[in-house]
Amino acid sequence: MSKVKLGPLAVFLAIITIILAMLALLNFVTASADLKLAERYGEVTQIKYDLEKRGAAFLAEADEAAAAGTSPAALDGVAVRDGGGFSHEETEGEYTLTIDFTAENGACRVERWRISKEWREQNLFENILH
Repeated sequence: MSKVKLGPLAVFLAIITIILAMLALLNFVTASADLKLAERYGEVTQIKYDLEKRGAAFLAEADEAAAAGTSPAALDGVAVRDGGGFSHEETEGEYTLTIDFTAENGACRVERWRISKEWREQNLFENILH
């Protein structure tokens, strides 16, 4: 009878087990990062839709004022732009909706509708500590 040497087989199985454990850990870490990213994306999307809703409500109010013959400048939060027209901003968190519009013939016409976020340079040490 010949002896079966289990040494090389045991080493091979140990290496395979370690590799599978590393892949499982990598999969868990990736899934956790994906979850955090998806949650953040959901929050940002909710903020943007909220701003869109508030902007549409404001524009309806401005349309009603223009139809009644009242200047939109009389509404809260409306600024008169240089060169004519009006501007209104809605803010939520770090995001700002800017609406530039004109009021002609009893109706408002949107010239610009933009959601923006103030850019801040990230501090390397702040990122490391948090």
